[in-house]
Amino acid sequence: LDETAPDCGAGPAAPPNAVISGAGIHDMRAMPSSSVVSDFVGGSKKEVPENYDVMSPILHIDADTPPYLMIHGTADLFVDVKQSEDMQEALIAEGIEARILIIEGGGHITNVGSDIGHADTVVSSIDTPEAWTVMSDFLERTIGAP
Repeated sequence: LDETAPDCGAGPAAPPNAVISGAGIHDMRAMPSSSVVSDFVGGSKKEVPENYDVMSPILHIDADTPPYLMIHGTADLFVDVKQSEDMQEALIAEGIEARILIIEGGGHITNVGSDIGHADTVVSSIDTPEAWTVMSDFLERTIGAP
């Protein structure tokens, strides 16, 4: 896409061999209207709909799209888990490997780590033993062992 072409002197980066999305926004068009979203995108959906399209990975899936692993919490207050579920469905429909790990009770990027014994301890949603195992297996399978 011309809209996303790199503008640095080093030129374009190689495409990724795999993608791990932690609580990712895959369709900007599905995000609720808010000043945070419109400031990030450069205007409202009505003002700059093309920006929402360009910034929505779900609209740019093709045969060259790498395999995806999505990790998403069910208690994410900012990005609905449906974003990852819809992306997985769209990727699979195009024949792209797509896996999703749902973290029950997980928040957007952090969770309250009450299982650690401290109700006020904050732990990253993707920094759990289950997520690390799934990510490690995914990366080893898609890009190779370190």
